[in-house]
Amino acid sequence: KRYKTYKASGILIQATSADINKENWSLIDEALDGRGRIVLNTHDSYGMSTDIDTLDKVKTDVTGAVERQFLGVPLILDLNGIGRNWWSALINKGIEGAITDK
Repeated sequence: KRYKTYKASGILIQATSADINKENWSLIDEALDGRGRIVLNTHDSYGMSTDIDTLDKVKTDVTGAVERQFLGVPLILDLNGIGRNWWSALINKGIEGAITDK
């Protein structure tokens, strides 16, 4: 019985997280307003594409759309890993040491 209770409590957390993720997807798309697009969503990470000319405004708008309180918990958006391509975004994020070319 203890296992089932533990397993059931995880479902609520995962379902809530999934709902927040879906809502964020919609909020980000609205904030982009045709100036870019979401190209990847993995768990709680979003990969977006936009022109360099609109980058600062897009960052401000997307952050403003997503950051909020949810049941008293602040939802914070950390925009990092900006680059011309996926590799340069990873380097800018500071995780180049985690990737090796073996």
